[in-house]
Amino acid sequence: MAARLSFDEPSKSIKSSVSIPRRSSIYIEDVAPYADLVEPVFGLLENHSLRAVTSTVTIAEILTKPFADKNFSLADEIKFTLKSFSALSVLPVDEKLAEAAALIRARYAIRLPDALQVAAAIQGEATLFLTNDKRTKKVDAVEVLVLSDFLNG
Repeated sequence: MAARLSFDEPSKSIKSSVSIPRRSSIYIEDVAPYADLVEPVFGLLENHSLRAVTSTVTIAEILTKPFADKNFSLADEIKFTLKSFSALSVLPVDEKLAEAAALIRARYAIRLPDALQVAAAIQGEATLFLTNDKRTKKVDAVEVLVLSDFLNG
């Protein structure tokens, strides 16, 4: 059983925000042990106690498997689920985000998809960056939480 991430009750003005990982499908599709671990994050999003930000890279990542499996109903369900979180901002990968990602890649030597997500987190003023990639821990521009660090083991 996974430990749960705990968040202090954010203020009414929703100043607390988190960056949703690009491989969010492992949480949305209820993949153990991560789904249990981040369930509180999605609960806080549902009741607007937390703001979240991600980039369109997340959309590409989480729709790949359903498309590969020709499971278009699951793809539609995932898209509907993401759109149902009004406290979730999905930032497009535009020129500004791409340049920020290049700077992040140059400074921290992380993979492009992760750099794009970190850039989106910073641009979206996230205070936490959730990931399961330990290499992203070296980023100091935002507080990075590696989900596997919270697993009992």
